[in-house]
Amino acid sequence: MTRKIFSASGEKWYPLYKSLYDAVKNEIGAFKEYETKTALLWKNHTAFAEFRTKKDALAVAFASDRLHEEWAPNKTLQTSKNRIVHYFEISSDAAIKPFVARIHAAYTLTQSKPPRKVAEKKNYASVDEYIASFSPEVREILTNIRASIRACAPDATEKISYQMPTYYLGENLIHFAAAKNHIGLFPTPAAIEAFADRLKDYSTDKGTIRFAYSAPIPYALIEDITRWRVEQVKIKTRKK
Repeated sequence: MTRKIFSASGEKWYPLYKSLYDAVKNEIGAFKEYETKTALLWKNHTAFAEFRTKKDALAVAFASDRLHEEWAPNKTLQTSKNRIVHYFEISSDAAIKPFVARIHAAYTLTQSKPPRKVAEKKNYASVDEYIASFSPEVREILTNIRASIRACAPDATEKISYQMPTYYLGENLIHFAAAKNHIGLFPTPAAIEAFADRLKDYSTDKGTIRFAYSAPIPYALIEDITRWRVEQVKIKTRKK
């Protein structure tokens, strides 16, 4: 590599750069140098350090996940929520030792993806607890759906299954659950097929009906579907 930034007036900073390069390479292993018109970058998967030459110093920049004022950077620039670039000007080998650990940290930062946020799963002990976990507006809808189902399936056992309110009558009769933008009703694929004409205005797929919060919840339809499911279970029981 020609390292154009070290030509002419920048040549005097090459020994300092080479000392820092060797020290970091010894710490983290091999990496690539990539030259632009005005800078020299250190890269592995992505760039983790940048070098430029100035009249009185070698300019070095690298990112950290937080601000380090104790490093006394010449300036800083926040490029994203968890990336703050620190800029330095060094002119002697005395600066190399602390920079090795800092650049190693910047290198590590580019190798890892930010930790994925995993939603905490709640284990509900009862339907009351499930409903109570939502906003007042959603609680009202859930309470009404619960009442509609219980009125049409009074002999069904109420429980939590798959972390949803569930009604059991020899088999799982029907489930419901609140999502971000809708209520999900789960009455089996057969029920959705049987009520296809009345479900044309709603989003459905195999086993699922979605009632958007932006439209009135069709409680009468939920009641009819529940009655249908109860009758289907009774037919199965008589056949057995």
